[in-house]
Amino acid sequence: MYCQNMLDMAAELAAHDLVYDDLAAKYLDHFIWIATALNHVGTGLWDEEDGFYYDMLRLPDGNSVPLKVRSVVGLLPLCATAAVEKYKRERVPRLAEHAQRRLQQKPELMDSIHPTGPAHYGVAERGILALVKPERLRRILARMLDENEFLSPYGVRSLSRFHVEHPYRFYVHGQEYRVDYLPAESDSGMFGGNSNWRGPIWFPINALLINGLMQFDLYYGDNFRVECPHWFWPYDESL
Repeated sequence: MYCQNMLDMAAELAAHDLVYDDLAAKYLDHFIWIATALNHVGTGLWDEEDGFYYDMLRLPDGNSVPLKVRSVVGLLPLCATAAVEKYKRERVPRLAEHAQRRLQQKPELMDSIHPTGPAHYGVAERGILALVKPERLRRILARMLDENEFLSPYGVRSLSRFHVEHPYRFYVHGQEYRVDYLPAESDSGMFGGNSNWRGPIWFPINALLINGLMQFDLYYGDNFRVECPHWFWPYDESL
């Protein structure tokens, strides 16, 4: 999202001064590198079975272990979404060409992020630069808009309510580390007396998630709809 914001500002400046073209291209490249790391098969953060992004613990021996905590961590990739207006592409054609060239060089990445380019323009010929492709978007939203998971009457929780009855446990050298759902004050002073990521609603994060969804709306219009609130059923690719 940071790269997208900086790219947007650099592109705006490049429309008046070509010296900023290189800066815009730099931020685009950084977005691509981050997207590649996030979605890389085997070492990335996406869990195909659960349809969610998880933190990954890297071990000294080189192995990786996903930390399967259903937290706002898995929703944050939705924030890295930017609809691209037609007039913006026309103002910086060199940047648009650079984007297409870079993405063509990474066909494996194009299988995991949102389709982009002339063949995939949306409403009003808008393009889109997004970490999450449509199939993954539906699966993430199925959890985010589920009242038994993230959706509350007051916004999106920072930890899924699933963990009320299913606390996450992780063991290292016989020591148990545990994440419980705590909707208010923490029952431990470990985090300074509040539970932060353990259930309460962070309104700045909610604002960022809403902004990401608004970008998708600019691109899709009424062509992409989901149930809200969502009644969660096990994911079935045939549906």
